[in-house]
Amino acid sequence: MQTWGTDAVGISAIDAIEFYMSMPQTLFTAMVTGQDGYVKPNISWDIGLLDQNGNELTGNGYGRVNVNFSKGNFVTSGLNTVQNGIVIAYGSASPSAWVTAYTLGFYDLATGKLLQSAPLNNPMTVTAGNNLQFGPNALSLFVPI
Repeated sequence: MQTWGTDAVGISAIDAIEFYMSMPQTLFTAMVTGQDGYVKPNISWDIGLLDQNGNELTGNGYGRVNVNFSKGNFVTSGLNTVQNGIVIAYGSASPSAWVTAYTLGFYDLATGKLLQSAPLNNPMTVTAGNNLQFGPNALSLFVPI
């Protein structure tokens, strides 16, 4: 059975990325989606929103959303492609609108370090009093070699 980290203790999202970088993406996808009996780390990522300059949004009720590796939270949708299996919901924009988001940022929960970013197909603007959510299978991420 393949395990992330050398001792399987204190595993972080950074370990997951290092594993991903050294192993085929199919193993990473299998672990993230709970397939093939692989041991998954007890970790999670924060998913943030970035503006057109690559800066994370701030203020007006914005905050990152935490998503862990529980089975079903991410599912495979094709060769080397992973989708969210759950709703990913951000809080309400208050008291005013958020800056338009162009990119998703994946952050290590423990350190806050940006691990990877992925552009949104369409920029997202959240007006005052509204919130942003991605329903199941709304986000599709390609896991490159």
